[in-house]
Amino acid sequence: MKSKNSFSDLLLLLLIVTNAFSLFSQVNEQQLKVIFIERFTQFIDWDTTQISNPDKNVFIIGTIGKNELYPEFQSFFSNRLIKGKKAKVIIAKTEEDYLRCDLLFISKVSDDKLSDVLDVVYDKPILTISDEQELTDSGILITICRKGEHLGFCINEKALARSGLNANYLLMESAEIINPIKKIGP
Repeated sequence: MKSKNSFSDLLLLLLIVTNAFSLFSQVNEQQLKVIFIERFTQFIDWDTTQISNPDKNVFIIGTIGKNELYPEFQSFFSNRLIKGKKAKVIIAKTEEDYLRCDLLFISKVSDDKLSDVLDVVYDKPILTISDEQELTDSGILITICRKGEHLGFCINEKALARSGLNANYLLMESAEIINPIKKIGP
């Protein structure tokens, strides 16, 4: 049963990535980004011993910055489960807030603010995601970016490795890899 769900999730992810706008013409770009984010969570494994979120039954999604996606997050995640936990969306303003999140969506922040946030979550199992393509090399783990007329995504492999999160190989194969980890051997 689980493998059927994983296969159908992968199929949906690939369909979204390969032809998002024609498949979902009635869905706007903001909604597509939220769908991407929800799908990413299905292909990432969190080490439960490393999670800083004090409420182990809630999956906390924090938003940072002046972003238009907060209402979309609230609407989309209000009655959803992520990793078997009830999803809760917060506006993360402090270091304490950042550290209790399982996922941080960062958009439209100053360079100083971005640096401060990334310093706090640098080696923590917190999935950082942005929709600002110019931030792909900043240390954010996943960046949703435009690929011509379609949406795609980049994964910063070195930052992902530092975080302690594990990405399913299917997600990695669907992404553009930024800062790849050099493999040793033949």
